[in-house]
Amino acid sequence: MRTKILTVLAIGLFLGADGKDDAKNDHKKLQGKWMLTSAVMSGNEIPKDQVKGELEFKDNKYSYTTGEGETGGGTFKLDTSKKPEAMDAVPSEGPAKGETVQVIYELDGDNLKICMASPGTKRPKEFKADGDSNQWLLTYKRAK
Repeated sequence: MRTKILTVLAIGLFLGADGKDDAKNDHKKLQGKWMLTSAVMSGNEIPKDQVKGELEFKDNKYSYTTGEGETGGGTFKLDTSKKPEAMDAVPSEGPAKGETVQVIYELDGDNLKICMASPGTKRPKEFKADGDSNQWLLTYKRAK
């Protein structure tokens, strides 16, 4: 009986540690600059010739520049235990300053997909930005 309990505890610790390692790995993989390749807001796809901007992760902070030259940033925290994987972003300026923006993300090599909700709304459950969802679906490619 004692062996079974120890085995269950060991498996639990292993699984728990694995989730933390995943977050550390993703955190490391996100670091650097990303170039915006497509954007959809509440069902409205932004024309390809207008899709410009970049996103940069450095340590636990992010910053962005839009195609119009607007800038912003804040802090972020990953939660890889959720499916899809989650990120909480807290802007340090602008109208959403200090509010948590709930995000889901998918990191695949040099490709990053983000779906984020408007501040004060629930985290997206899937990578969609339909109709009146008040969600953004953004795709990025790692800058070379």
